Amino acid sequence: MRCLFVPRTLVRQRRVPAICALGMTAAGCTAAEESQPPARTVQVHLDSMGVHGVAPLQLGILVYADGPASVQFGARPLHQLADTVRLRSTPSFTVDVSHGAVHVEFVDGQLGGGGGVLLLSGYVVGANSTRVRGVGRHLLIEQGGTGIRVIDRGNPNLMR
Repeated sequence: MRCLFVPRTLVRQRRVPAICALGMTAAGCTAAEESQPPARTVQVHLDSMGVHGVAPLQLGILVYADGPASVQFGARPLHQLADTVRLRSTPSFTVDVSHGAVHVEFVDGQLGGGGGVLLLSGYVVGANSTRVRGVGRHLLIEQGGTGIRVIDRGNPNLMR
């Protein structure tokens, strides 16, 4: 909404009462509109993704979101992560975590957690953090790009 401006000459000539002019100006400019910062985008570009302790044919990685988030693979544009994406390789990709967190989970079909672990490493664009890293079976890229949280560590012998 734009601020209303009433020239002083109209107020002095009593064409617009001073109280009305002040009320119109206050109604047109609210502090809440002026104090809202522009929406910023926080993206995490995962440039290194590896899997340890599993054969390449058993590789299965799930990518899904807790809230509104987007994902970009290669040169494709960002698209909304509305459903679970299953990866059979370890590509580099970018996630927009401005408004939601993204889970990256290693699954190999074995009950009880199996033996493989993921290694994710990347950098944050649009936030204070610059580099993020996480190792485990289930990793969470946190909203706002504040880091990668380990939800399930997996086999501790493979994380050395």
